[in-house]
Amino acid sequence: MDKGLKGHRCTASVVRSGGHNLILTAGHCVGSNSMFVPMYDHTKTAAAQPHGVWAVDKWFRDKRATWDKAKTSDLDYAFASLKPNGRENVQDVVGANTLARTPGYANKVTVIGYPKIAHNLPDQAVRCPDIYTTALSGYYQMQIFCAGMWGGVSGGPFFSELDSSGDTGDTGDTGTIIGNVGGFLQGGPDEGESDPRYNEITYSPLHGDRFFRLYADAQQGRNPDYGPYEQPSRPYTMGSGATWKHASLMASGDFDGKGHSDMAVVWSDGEVTLYNSDGRGHFTGER
Repeated sequence: MDKGLKGHRCTASVVRSGGHNLILTAGHCVGSNSMFVPMYDHTKTAAAQPHGVWAVDKWFRDKRATWDKAKTSDLDYAFASLKPNGRENVQDVVGANTLARTPGYANKVTVIGYPKIAHNLPDQAVRCPDIYTTALSGYYQMQIFCAGMWGGVSGGPFFSELDSSGDTGDTGDTGTIIGNVGGFLQGGPDEGESDPRYNEITYSPLHGDRFFRLYADAQQGRNPDYGPYEQPSRPYTMGSGATWKHASLMASGDFDGKGHSDMAVVWSDGEVTLYNSDGRGHFTGER
């Protein structure tokens, strides 16, 4: 790359694997002659990076994945096995994160990524800490609203839990990952870079059955074709603005006697819906 290490284009995280050599990123980040630089330091050459430079050995990506506006953008994730650096595998040097199924659309996460240097002159990791996700309507994806997520953060982890002790991990942290930057239009809205929403809205596929099939196969060095993609039943969502424009009256209160603030809605056609609260700022269902 003509910019050396400063020409980085995506973000990745080390994840636990039997071979101690696997990273997670976005499907659209797959490319030849790729390398992974844990705890990247823009002030140092490749030879002086704190944990070295690790060459990608083999990529593993869902063969039906896209990163456009199609439903198959739900599959925008990928794994890569790394070649040993000397005699060691990457997990043995920097530790590894745990992968967990995405519980639903509403999650409290910390998102980390490395924007391209054109939008991030310090050339350091940017993070959105303790932020809540919501549903991307019509897709098996979630979204966050946080400024600074420019191109380059693709593949970056959505952490549901994070250890910031600074001892291990590709950014000094290890934790539990439930998503990765990617999906619809490579992980961002259908806006140009001059629109503020371009770097403020970020998407992630939900990690479900198909994701974990790929994870298991990648650990065995396999990359089969899982066949046509059928979008799974999506987790509970309260709907989009097209639905809520018909809400006539709303009231909150402990309507089911569980000590949580639920919400009752009267719709323009006379129907009444009760939304049940989980006591942590989210609604989990309706009746």
